[in-house]
Amino acid sequence: MPGIVVLGSKDATAETLDRVVAPLLYEDFHKVDRFTAAGLGCARIHLGHLNPEPQPIFNEDQTLAAFFDGRIY
Repeated sequence: MPGIVVLGSKDATAETLDRVVAPLLYEDFHKVDRFTAAGLGCARIHLGHLNPEPQPIFNEDQTLAAFFDGRIY
């Protein structure tokens, strides 16, 4: 099922994020984008056709990031 998962704690590691995302991946065609930093883990489960670009999307100097699913009009 497509969706967005966000973990905010000292335990937000890549392994913890993978354990949270695993139950949502019941179809082989789902794609997962992951991002982890100190105290933050984000993952986007998607079909790959609305927003095929890897997430998160950063601004020019990588001080801001957006993690989303869908379209911006």
